[in-house]
Amino acid sequence: MLKLYPPSQPLSAPFHDTLAAANALVAILSARVGGGASLEDLETTIAEEGRKVLRAAMQDALDLGASQEAPPAEVVGADGVGRTHRRDVALAHRTLFGSVVVRGVAFSGRGYKRLIPRAARLQMNPGMYSAALRQRMCRTVVDSSFDAAVDEVARQTSSGVPKRQAEEVVRDATKDFDTFYAERAGVVPASGHLLVLSMDGKGVVMTPSGLRDATRARAAQGRSRRHLGGGEKTDRKRMAEVAAVYDIAPDVRTVEELMAGGASKRRRPKPNHKRVWASLSHSLAVVVDQAFAEAARRDPERRHVWVVLVDGNRDQLRAIRAASAKYGVKPTITLDVVHVIEYLWRAARTIHGDTGKAGEAWVEQCLQLVLTGRTSQVAASLRGMARSKKRTASARTVLGKVARYLVGYRQLMTYAANLKAGLPIATGVIEGACRHLIADRMDRTGARWGLDTAEAVLRLRALRSSGDWDAYWRHHALCELQRNHLMNYADHELADLRMAA
Repeated sequence: MLKLYPPSQPLSAPFHDTLAAANALVAILSARVGGGASLEDLETTIAEEGRKVLRAAMQDALDLGASQEAPPAEVVGADGVGRTHRRDVALAHRTLFGSVVVRGVAFSGRGYKRLIPRAARLQMNPGMYSAALRQRMCRTVVDSSFDAAVDEVARQTSSGVPKRQAEEVVRDATKDFDTFYAERAGVVPASGHLLVLSMDGKGVVMTPSGLRDATRARAAQGRSRRHLGGGEKTDRKRMAEVAAVYDIAPDVRTVEELMAGGASKRRRPKPNHKRVWASLSHSLAVVVDQAFAEAARRDPERRHVWVVLVDGNRDQLRAIRAASAKYGVKPTITLDVVHVIEYLWRAARTIHGDTGKAGEAWVEQCLQLVLTGRTSQVAASLRGMARSKKRTASARTVLGKVARYLVGYRQLMTYAANLKAGLPIATGVIEGACRHLIADRMDRTGARWGLDTAEAVLRLRALRSSGDWDAYWRHHALCELQRNHLMNYADHELADLRMAA
């Protein structure tokens, strides 16, 4: 058998257990190879037995560090009190490679919080899970249910994290999300690029405690009903406010080109530096303000053209106008043309039924009028049909509603000018964000979310979608170091740790 260390090496030598575990792995592999093991068998053996080597290496490295530690005579806390009472401690910690023990010296004084400088230098979390294990759990939860994530992490590592603790880990890991984006410098768009902001909403099924007060009250009133009446909702959802900010090159096109489908046949500019996020806990106004703050960081001198794409929500528009005034910008606010098309189809089905071609031709005719700035003409035609006694009351109601929609939002339908200037007129980015941020993970059959856990998962998905995962974890690690350790020491303590961080 291959020896990885000299036989004469004393048992107390550093990394003795690591080398012993490695020798054991070599012996097992030698026996498996001699027995005609398959590739799969070898892979499984190395994966399982190899973790024992890694755990031993982790423990030996920690023990070596502990043996080299030279504790001071006293440690002074942030309260200015010196702690002189010393006691050896052993802290259990779960890592990617299994459970280990971190040894060190705790300094305490009667009535004062104990301090463990070695835990600070290792940047240990207060709980029993290492930062790497926490990040692995968070990365798995992004796409998998908590039950599946717990099983997968247990399979991939030698450390298990129970479901309840996994939820706590995820919530704790995202506490620095807002400060991460508020403190970092914005990515400056290329010269001539447009700065685009878009907002929308998407419902998430919540547990009763996660619903807003009004929704919870309605749900409680209807709980005894066996069947829902026509048009009634189950009152189980809380609205997640979704936002996107990105820059994009102008894309000049004509109405005729758009109607003929020519714009879709050529290469279109793609969004750059796209950031998307969603929040269940923040209000619509707060999310809109965050979007404007993100855009302002990217364009502090307001050199770029700002475009805000909306779905027509009145509260959303009020928040956008308030944020525009706050940040000193006059964006081009544009109603998503897809929403307009949906309203035109409502009218088409009322006029032509579901025959298909007749309704499609009518929608195309009306859309061309809208795109060329003749929205009032379409609305006048609909109002005329809505007054006709030959139509049913329900048909007149639908046609009148569509007419009012077109008139009410016609100032936001500056499509001809947008196309000529190369500005976007559709909210494809935010629609995609609603799908991949929320629906793909939060909208699974039978899922019921608590508010804090759902918010944390949305933040993790936003970090990954925006390409900020690694940068955020570096920021979070520094925040944790400050919160958990540095703030507990006097200014002159652990200076070497501050410089290393």
